[in-house]
Amino acid sequence: LADLGYSRVIAIDTSKTLLDELATHKGGRPIEPVQDDMRRFARHVRAAGADAVICMGDALTHLESHADVSGLLADAHAALAPGGRLVLTFRDMSQELAGLDRFIPVQSDANRVMVCFLEYEPQTVIVHDLIHSRNGEDWSLRKSSYRKLRIAADDLDRQLRAPGFEIVANGPAARMWAISARKPG
Repeated sequence: LADLGYSRVIAIDTSKTLLDELATHKGGRPIEPVQDDMRRFARHVRAAGADAVICMGDALTHLESHADVSGLLADAHAALAPGGRLVLTFRDMSQELAGLDRFIPVQSDANRVMVCFLEYEPQTVIVHDLIHSRNGEDWSLRKSSYRKLRIAADDLDRQLRAPGFEIVANGPAARMWAISARKPG
């Protein structure tokens, strides 16, 4: 965003490690790393003062509830100046995969294989990660699981239109779903 000409970029994340890495690589760009929960981003901007609010990757699906998503969208609308843009990307997990299709290869090379397994619940998906790593001749297995929200693109589109956002783009983008919306004015 700074390279596109935005005069102030606030990068919010809960991970100090990632923010420290950003601080190391930002150079002279006007980027302010802030350690906070993205649900509280409005604390860091003045009302109707932001030209853009960007939430990319799969951050939306990692929120705890659909109410958190709605709150984030409402805060984004309030934070954006007239004509401001909201850009969201996320994995649309609204359609259940069945049987063996729930096993998804994520990454593999000669020393590491990562597969995830999806277990569907009404509002969430439990993602089980299995990571096999080679250490010399031996292989080890790390396992973890976490919940992600099931967010449907159509539902998000409706939620964005309710406070008055105009949808500029809504479609698939590199294994994710992307929505670009504009606050009228």
